Amino acid sequence: MFHAAIQRAQNQVAVERRASERANVHLRCVAIDAFAAEERLTVLNISTRGLLASVDGKFMIGAAINIALPNLGNMQSRIIWSGNGMIGCEFDEPIEESQFFAFLAANDSQPSTGSD
Repeated sequence: MFHAAIQRAQNQVAVERRASERANVHLRCVAIDAFAAEERLTVLNISTRGLLASVDGKFMIGAAINIALPNLGNMQSRIIWSGNGMIGCEFDEPIEESQFFAFLAANDSQPSTGSD
């Protein structure tokens, strides 16, 4: 029970730290960890600074992963939170805004408005 409360608090901090507009998407991608192990994930939302994804495997907070995103290429990222089959990642280098909007257009997505 205590662990669940800590996880909820970490997730809330991650949400509060989110500083850029995000877009809801549904993209199946592959992540590669530092040991070259591949893990499939589904990106649920994305911003210029990071993403939220659904995963089957376990990921450690702080782990470096490389996420292959369509029309953007490989994004070096760090896991900033993990739990309940979800991960939050922060990109090592933000996506340039023009590339981000081109990515959204290519994947038929729109930035979300408000705090969904």
